[in-house]
Amino acid sequence: PEGAQSAGAIIDRGVLETLLEDVGPENAEPVINAFVKELALQTAFLEEAADRSDSDAMARSAHRLKSTAGSFGASRLSEICAVIERSAQTGQTEAALEAMAEFRKLAKASGEELDAFRNKLFGSATE
Repeated sequence: PEGAQSAGAIIDRGVLETLLEDVGPENAEPVINAFVKELALQTAFLEEAADRSDSDAMARSAHRLKSTAGSFGASRLSEICAVIERSAQTGQTEAALEAMAEFRKLAKASGEELDAFRNKLFGSATE
């Protein structure tokens, strides 16, 4: 697939396609599947931490997801994770909690866009 990035895109297809070229076609689907699972897992951890207003746990989960999201072309998700991480680390728990609304939207949209990309390349997920 061609990787043109549109202005409203959640996932930068160019970054994603470069990553998949680097890992090779035999590893592309497992790599995408691993990120989708990691996204769900870290989202759950971040939600739980936010529910408890646990800034340390929020910072850890946001940090884990920040770099992974960036590697998969989810730069907007990576950026909001950086905001949450930085706010939580500096004791600005309210700011971190406020950023969660945007995080939720971007995490959902990123997961959906990656699912669609994976399904376009490999067919519907078998899980």
